[in-house]
Amino acid sequence: PPAECAAVEDSPNGVTSAYRAGMKTIMIPDLSQPDEELQKLLYKKCETLKELPAVLEELNGRRQ
Repeated sequence: PPAECAAVEDSPNGVTSAYRAGMKTIMIPDLSQPDEELQKLLYKKCETLKELPAVLEELNGRRQ
């Protein structure tokens, strides 16, 4: 189910699509930073890919 999935996105359109699909959305911005409205759709924002493993571990821990 989408609620058990995470989407990793780098663009506002990708974040919006994943959120509307019901997924937990993690953004790693590339060309643009999320504005205030987009931030409301995020589960987490990472500055780099290096932060992603910890966020995924956090999500997996919450599921148990």
